[in-house]
Amino acid sequence: MHGVLSGKGFYWIHVFDNKGNVYLSMNTNNRKIIRLNLMDSFEFTDLGNPFINGTTLAYSASFGRDGNLYFGGSSGGTYWSAYNMANKTFEKHPIVDPNNDYVLSIAGDSDFVYMQIGQRKAINLWSVNKQTNEKKILFVVPNTTRISLGTYNDGIYAGIDVDTLVATFRLEHGKAVKVAGISSSPVAQFENNANKKNITTAFDAVSSQLFFSFDNKKFDSINIKTNSIQTGIRRIFSFPNDKENIYYVGDYYGNYYRYNLREQKSYLLGSTGYNVYSFLPLNDSMIYMSGYPSGYIMLWNRDKQWTTQKFLNGKTVDAKEAIASPRLLHYWKSEGTPPAGFHHTYQMVMDNKGNIIGAGDVI
Repeated sequence: MHGVLSGKGFYWIHVFDNKGNVYLSMNTNNRKIIRLNLMDSFEFTDLGNPFINGTTLAYSASFGRDGNLYFGGSSGGTYWSAYNMANKTFEKHPIVDPNNDYVLSIAGDSDFVYMQIGQRKAINLWSVNKQTNEKKILFVVPNTTRISLGTYNDGIYAGIDVDTLVATFRLEHGKAVKVAGISSSPVAQFENNANKKNITTAFDAVSSQLFFSFDNKKFDSINIKTNSIQTGIRRIFSFPNDKENIYYVGDYYGNYYRYNLREQKSYLLGSTGYNVYSFLPLNDSMIYMSGYPSGYIMLWNRDKQWTTQKFLNGKTVDAKEAIASPRLLHYWKSEGTPPAGFHHTYQMVMDNKGNIIGAGDVI
């Protein structure tokens, strides 16, 4: 079972336990964790928010060596929690790094939890004692790189590849031990059972349609009844010389709509899976959109069918694909010579040579 895919405006990340359940981190109001059983039924359970403050997003998640699930926070604090599989409850813990915003990855065993935290000036790898919450920094690397943190059958490993340090470490008892490499396999999330079917799923959050296929056969679908959550309008934009329509997009990586002024009626277009901050019209049909993460730039032609984040030909269309509309073009943060380095694109303008100039900030 490869995962449940949907627009980032509704679901952020997922993790499996070893019983065939998938846990979805929802990027909506209250940012809850939803447990979905797709092995025997379509049963789902609302587990609530996993963190102390009740509002932080579960940005990262993993299946631990102790059989429990681990969640790391963002957009509200670098909290972490463990979901105890035995008593079906969250063990919620305080902020680890108040000077940073994102728990980028997390891994845990019976005694310690390890977290890669950053997105400001540096990336820190922390170890935290699960019983006492005593914490310490094991490594610091530049914000332009990442630590490869993974859970394996014989331990938790961290791979580092920067100009001053290229090595692999096994993380045990809150410390880092340098090793020659990883000889084990990733920790298994499923119990072996030959009678269980292979299930591939995708969820279109715009239409609330769940698509599923058993053993790689033809996809079927059902409509999942969901409650509407009213959110604010993030941005309103328009096209030159169009006096009949305005367009708007909702908060929380929300959906895009066209509003007909004469009819006073809205039409749902779709979602991108990205959070928008600015627009730049190219002509009466095409517009650039940019924002978070990584200062992305997309180009949308309103005369073409909206395909991004739609379920087509057996899969959800990613913004990077050739058939995507809107289509991802560039990342300000990481691409270019030199890369611009910002996450949030607050403004775009076009110079007299047709170049797009962007301005933004880092997190």
